[in-house]
Amino acid sequence: MASIYDSWNCEVMTTVDLKNELQDQIARLMNKCRTLIRLIIKSTYLKSYIDRAKVKYNIQRNLSIDCKSRWNSTKFMIENLLKYKPVMIELFSDKHNTLNQDKRHQLLSNLELTSHEWYLLAILDEVLTPFYNATKLISGKQYCTLGTALFSIRKMKTFLEIICDSNICLNTMKSLLNDQLTRYIDNDIDQSELMIHVPAHATIKPPQDSIPH
Repeated sequence: MASIYDSWNCEVMTTVDLKNELQDQIARLMNKCRTLIRLIIKSTYLKSYIDRAKVKYNIQRNLSIDCKSRWNSTKFMIENLLKYKPVMIELFSDKHNTLNQDKRHQLLSNLELTSHEWYLLAILDEVLTPFYNATKLISGKQYCTLGTALFSIRKMKTFLEIICDSNICLNTMKSLLNDQLTRYIDNDIDQSELMIHVPAHATIKPPQDSIPH
């Protein structure tokens, strides 16, 4: 009897493989975006080109580079870049005419964002929004309460645990972020115990010198 050869693992990516591949894609994309923005900011010609184009598209914000350890700043960088998408497309389309004899021509060619990369940026913007909202909520208080922090964490986890049947990429990004949230909150004994045993309405009394007189 002939043996049956099962090759499913050669053709189908497992969840772990998909996560690893997506993480690599995101890391490369973030580095590409930072390099592109840095190139534009440091180049007088490119910055002038972008400034003229953003008036045409009524863009009020400026491009900015994130702080790698701050998800909020990454969200802000991505959000700005998405607003600049028509400007970037115009710049990349025009690079052969305006920068043909310039060394920046090749640099821009290497940094041109593909349609798939724009798609990834849009999904990243979506999954990072709850983290931005949570930080904004907590930062908007004169002092943070445990109730506010617990509410924010639960809202983020609820969002990350919602599965979208038609978007594997979105689900994988949510899973990656949920893994990190679990690592730093649920798997941290001190953090976990604090969240479990302190009532949601409890508050931390602010220092006396922080109370206005």
